Amino acid sequence: MNCPKCDGPLIQKNRNVLLLVGGILIAAALAMDFLSLAFLAFAFASLAAGAYLVVWATYGKALWCRACKTFPMGGINS
Repeated sequence: MNCPKCDGPLIQKNRNVLLLVGGILIAAALAMDFLSLAFLAFAFASLAAGAYLVVWATYGKALWCRACKTFPMGGINS
């Protein structure tokens, strides 16, 4: 499989692991939000990272381009 942007090689990451870690980060963000306002910045960072991993696992189909260091949105067509 090749990247639609740069025609570099795509590698497949484990979708289940990405979803699990993303869910844990989102849950941690919600827990930090309820604990104290001092953790609010960490909660936003954790929420953003968790959402990124969930989107990458679902919409990006856990594909990663080694050449341009991006994931193709929507996976590949072929």
